[in-house]
Amino acid sequence: MDMQQTQELCTEMAQLYSTTPENPRVIRLAIRMRDMIDEGPLRAAARKASRRFPYLCVELVHEGGRLLLAQNPRGVPVFHSAEPHTLGGEAANYHLMAFSWWDNWIWIDVFHAITDGTGAYELARTLLWYYCEERYGVRLQGERVRLLDDPVLPQEWLDPVAHAHLPDPVRAAAPEPAFDLVAEGGLGPEQPARDFSIAIPEAEFMRFNVQNDGSPATMLSLLLCRAIDGMFPGRTKPLRVNLCVNQRAALGAPLARHNLVGMARLEYKDGMRTWPIARQGTIFRGQTMAQTLEDRVLAGVAAQRATAERLRAMGSDAERVAACAAAKQASRRVATATVSYVGQARFEGSERYIRDMRLTTGQTVPVLMEVSAVNGIFRLDLMQTLASDALVRAFCHELEAGGVTYDLQDVRPVRLAPVDLPW
Repeated sequence: MDMQQTQELCTEMAQLYSTTPENPRVIRLAIRMRDMIDEGPLRAAARKASRRFPYLCVELVHEGGRLLLAQNPRGVPVFHSAEPHTLGGEAANYHLMAFSWWDNWIWIDVFHAITDGTGAYELARTLLWYYCEERYGVRLQGERVRLLDDPVLPQEWLDPVAHAHLPDPVRAAAPEPAFDLVAEGGLGPEQPARDFSIAIPEAEFMRFNVQNDGSPATMLSLLLCRAIDGMFPGRTKPLRVNLCVNQRAALGAPLARHNLVGMARLEYKDGMRTWPIARQGTIFRGQTMAQTLEDRVLAGVAAQRATAERLRAMGSDAERVAACAAAKQASRRVATATVSYVGQARFEGSERYIRDMRLTTGQTVPVLMEVSAVNGIFRLDLMQTLASDALVRAFCHELEAGGVTYDLQDVRPVRLAPVDLPW
């Protein structure tokens, strides 16, 4: 491996300059093990995982009046704490990720600028593989885990967006503003985000999806829309869900560590209201397929690269922060909610030692649903900044109406690691 000691920012730009103390762009992956954590094996596993993912062991540095990602030779910290610690500063050895543990929980905190949920899952698979081997004295078997014996390929750390041959970005007309649950729905005032954690049996939920011609992500988006529509039948603005899209396949970059998330906009049209749910599911599935064709995805990537280039051309960090704050307000007008599903956890041999998993992150709209799947359970982390719980109750009612068994297990504040940035 001949990895560059410093890397130019491209895909990192928008998330970097969008992070704020109130809403840090950080992914917090929480894994609850079946047994209490043994600190020694966890620290050994953290060292091995760090060696396997050197391109995530980075810090932000100023060089020649610009920010770069630089290799960070200091150890990635492992904290004995349930509370997240500040990334990017002295406490984290200036790393943009950290590990922590308490009782039978392991947490991975990673700055969303350097990777996305797909990248965080890769890191978690490797960490848990080595932890379980050491903790239980076993040799694990599996095919989808990146281990120290595997070469670290340039395709993992070279940014596929920076040098991709992309179509010219097209400045599309702004869509009609979407229904806002605070401004139009009156579910405010907004407050710090809370996470409503809902568990659904995988076999049962997949049956529901197949019956209604949908996938987990499209059906959850649809159920959210049906819940909101039932609450506000007299609304005049459209319901629209941003569905997160993994751009790696369109870029031909399955190994890339970068934040490669695009959006498909699923709109619940008024005319759909009287249709049976299976027909609604077909429409949402069709909207998703149309917007995840390679040319559509690459057009979105081109727009994201153009945004990064505009940010890079600005004269100061303050100007970039202001531009990203304005973009956040614009994105809020486009969508009512966001849904993200990375896919099956696929922890391979270590999965039998894992009880469940949760994923939380910062949000740009009042409602964000992160979906995880491990050990036969779908976990919905329904995060909202709304003061009212009415939407959660309406969503659970839609699950019941569809014959889907669920367990609303707890409600917690969303706690994300702050990021110490150099401005």
